[in-house]
Amino acid sequence: MKQLVLALSALIGVTAQAQFNFALKVKTTLPEGTEVSLRVPDSYAPFSRVKVESGQLEFAGMLSEPQVILISVGDLTYPILIDQAWVSAELDKALSLKAASHSSIEFAKFYSAFEGYQITSQDINEYSVAESSEDKARLESINQVFKTKEERRKGMAIDFITNQPDNYASAYLMRFFVLGLETESKIKELYFGLADPVKSTKWGEFVYEMGIRLPSLTCVGCVIPDFSYLDFNGEANNVHALRGSYVLVDFWASWCKPCRIESPVIKQLHEVYRGAGLKILAISMDYSKASWLKAIEKDGLHSWIHGSSDFKGLESQLAKQLGICSLPSNLLIDPSGKIIGKNLHGEQLKLTLLKYMN
Repeated sequence: MKQLVLALSALIGVTAQAQFNFALKVKTTLPEGTEVSLRVPDSYAPFSRVKVESGQLEFAGMLSEPQVILISVGDLTYPILIDQAWVSAELDKALSLKAASHSSIEFAKFYSAFEGYQITSQDINEYSVAESSEDKARLESINQVFKTKEERRKGMAIDFITNQPDNYASAYLMRFFVLGLETESKIKELYFGLADPVKSTKWGEFVYEMGIRLPSLTCVGCVIPDFSYLDFNGEANNVHALRGSYVLVDFWASWCKPCRIESPVIKQLHEVYRGAGLKILAISMDYSKASWLKAIEKDGLHSWIHGSSDFKGLESQLAKQLGICSLPSNLLIDPSGKIIGKNLHGEQLKLTLLKYMN
């Protein structure tokens, strides 16, 4: 990519929980009319978008606190931590900061290595081709690549958070690259190690709510919270109506590749243990009823109970109620309604069912 030289200036000083206006000026050799946008990580809608005019871009906007924002040029996205009044940087194949806070510079250095382990569009295309041709060996190989990259990213993020607890980017990394992928004890360890200003940010508070407070309601040994789900006809059903049976409550979605990969394993286990009374309650976190039903049909998931929430994905009311922030997730419930397993997958799920169902 052609070089961009960025100059970021805030109109007032930046402190946690204080709104501030900022102006972003970009000198660039990109072609006239090239569109560059800014957005926050939890939204696909840019909050500022401009086109190159006379070799220059000028942004203006407001942030509620120091945070990571995303600079998007075409299909490329570069995170940048804005936590002081003046930042200048160069953007070529990676983001290189020239005048910024120590925290911002450290995050930029980290991300230049971190992005090497991102899932690429080429990875996704290869997976789609293998899926279309039903090449199981190739799918397994690609899935292993995905898992290896995910574990590497998670490890790098944890190292950064541990070593830089006062860096505002640590809250961003916890939210998007650790939460839902680590044990609750590790989430607590990392969160309580953060500096207080970082904890009080939007992402710090999100991690506490979704990674600590809400999961405590679905801990192993707890009685599952009473919640309702909608059946195919939109009728409300209650999870407590399933008491008296062992129930695997599986949270999934048609768009979740790991969920779809795991479905055959759950089907196999259900066939083994359904005679012993095992029930599967699959709760969809889809964005549309059509996608949900299509996936059920395509994957042949007709032998168990299905339910949905409000078709808002992981922003659904049910996901927020139960602290579901990543997929696949599951809860194994005993006949009394007590949670006896949480987020069990693969061999661990097989061994746990063997322990209880036999």
